Amino acid sequence: MSKSLVSSMEAHDCIRTTYFKIKLSDEVLAGLQEYSAKVLSSPSVYEDYTYRLAGHIKKGKQLQIPLETEETKDLLKVLSSAALQYYDNYLSRMMPNHTLVPKEENPHALKGVEIQDLWINSYLAGDYNPVHKHGTYSPVGLSCFIIVGVPDSIKNKKPSHTASKAGTITGNDHFDGHTMLKWGYNYGSDSPFDSLEYSQQEYVKPEEGVIYLFPRWMDHAVCPFDGPGIRVTMAANINLWTNKYYEIYKNSSE
Repeated sequence: MSKSLVSSMEAHDCIRTTYFKIKLSDEVLAGLQEYSAKVLSSPSVYEDYTYRLAGHIKKGKQLQIPLETEETKDLLKVLSSAALQYYDNYLSRMMPNHTLVPKEENPHALKGVEIQDLWINSYLAGDYNPVHKHGTYSPVGLSCFIIVGVPDSIKNKKPSHTASKAGTITGNDHFDGHTMLKWGYNYGSDSPFDSLEYSQQEYVKPEEGVIYLFPRWMDHAVCPFDGPGIRVTMAANINLWTNKYYEIYKNSSE
């Protein structure tokens, strides 16, 4: 991946899986902010994606945007490259000797990466996204969201309570505008310290220019916020076509 497009990429291991946190370069972020503003200023030009999505966004917009545009080409390069690295890391863990098997003979070898769809979400005060997961055509798929714009009402929010990584809180406003990532369930108690369970979820504060990339099955949600301004994100689904599923998909589409 070109270093000029991203400034950092971190793998965060959690129970069952891994998610990537990727920081875009300032130049790429500025381009996405300009493009998002253009799209949101002319919503009638773009397809309303609300019918495909879970969001309770009553004041903002959910708009599908074309994949092949000059404004999003760098973003798609980042997503494709990150998806390749994500799967390579996963395959190396699951099959440490996978490089010893000829690629064409390994059903789990990656044949290609395809960005399935891309859309913009704008949230105003009170808008939120309930717990949901995404879908991809390939059973081996990734999803992601990109933080494009964060209002000062979220940036400057000072927590009124101390929160655990598990998301155990007593205040209603601590996670204004945050995204919850959930990869499992704590059965014994809401607090892992009461049940000797490791945390199964994490709340992440939105940071402009940050991408979160994770398996398509991972539950996530966006908390509402109170205050002026617009919270803007992009989101995408990514098909990872392994030898096994590429042939099935190819045969079914012929």
